[in-house]
Amino acid sequence: MKNLIYAITGSGTFVSPNAGNTIYIADSDTNKNYIEIGTIKPLDSFNVYVAEAIKSLTAKNYLEKLLDYGHPLGIPYHRMAAKQWLQRFNLDVNVENISITSGGQNSFTLILITLFQPGDKIAVDSYAYPNFIELANMLNIQLIPVAGDALGMLPDQLDFVCRRNNIQGIYLNPSCNNPTTVTMDINRRKDIAEVIKQYKLILLQTVDKLFLCY
Repeated sequence: MKNLIYAITGSGTFVSPNAGNTIYIADSDTNKNYIEIGTIKPLDSFNVYVAEAIKSLTAKNYLEKLLDYGHPLGIPYHRMAAKQWLQRFNLDVNVENISITSGGQNSFTLILITLFQPGDKIAVDSYAYPNFIELANMLNIQLIPVAGDALGMLPDQLDFVCRRNNIQGIYLNPSCNNPTTVTMDINRRKDIAEVIKQYKLILLQTVDKLFLCY
């Protein structure tokens, strides 16, 4: 018995006033014969690194400037930090082409209304990010699903879809697809890139919470 509800004959069934006290995160997976889909537990093992980063930031004499979003594209320091981060992925991006937004959904919106028109078609994985689907529907942009396998979108299927449709762009999350968590290996990414170049598609790519468009 979980004691989440209780019943009174003649009155009905009610939520127990102490129901919340029985909800907890188990410290051990011992004898766990089910798949947990109701709890999102943070990666506590990284807490020490996060704490060190916070301490380093608070020691800076320009801390208050890091919180300033007065400029619509982000202050120069923010954009330069983004440029240096992108260089880790061998992406040399002009700082003038970098903008700081208030979240991924804001980035999605700005990119779609800037580069696409109502009626345009974008290729996506068969299982795509739900919020991206809703946004595309709001903007009357058609999403064309492309079949995939354990490594993500299939290049030949993307080619097939492009030949049968007038595709303007493609949305990918190759590092950890949402919601499937599928990750593309380097060979699959190269094969997909060849199709993208062949059909001159606008690539929308999410990389570790950073939204790239090229």
